[in-house]
Amino acid sequence: SLNFNPVVGYRINEVFALAAGVQVQYFDVKLTQAISPFPGAPSAELKGDDVGLGFTAGVLITPGPDTEIGIGFRSGIKHSVDGSLTIPAVAQIPVSVEPSLPAMVSASFRQRITQEFTLLGTAEWTNWSDFGTFPVTNDLTGAPATYLPFEYDDGWFFSLGGEYAFTNGWTVRGGVGWEISPVSDQV
Repeated sequence: SLNFNPVVGYRINEVFALAAGVQVQYFDVKLTQAISPFPGAPSAELKGDDVGLGFTAGVLITPGPDTEIGIGFRSGIKHSVDGSLTIPAVAQIPVSVEPSLPAMVSASFRQRITQEFTLLGTAEWTNWSDFGTFPVTNDLTGAPATYLPFEYDDGWFFSLGGEYAFTNGWTVRGGVGWEISPVSDQV
């Protein structure tokens, strides 16, 4: 996927700033799956693309000169992918599928500890549980040709880091992140 996300922001006062934007996402998918468990068997291929729309919004809270708190939202994007399902030497079927990519909410902070050192942190939730099973519809018959069974759980990401300013022109940044995967052992 390719995302284009222009954003406009406005500082209300010294404490609050707001921002909003439009997401334009180009989604190009190519999935292959074996049609038989036997070695050398051909694979079915699903190909298609789409452009979907969504939005982003955020608020920056600056309660003091050394503290910033950011809260952001990125909407889910629903796609309507028209393409084809090709089974080599058998058929090429026009199909469509409507996957929905998940919404995300993030909260971050930036806290200056000393003139040189700043502490940074983020927590992010992604609504991957919306990314369930999607029927791939045969456009000739209107019946499902197959299914795309993802069945993800919600995802979480946490990070903690810092930046150290050696001089006005040189800053070193580093940190660690931990992600709770949306893909379960069953999937």
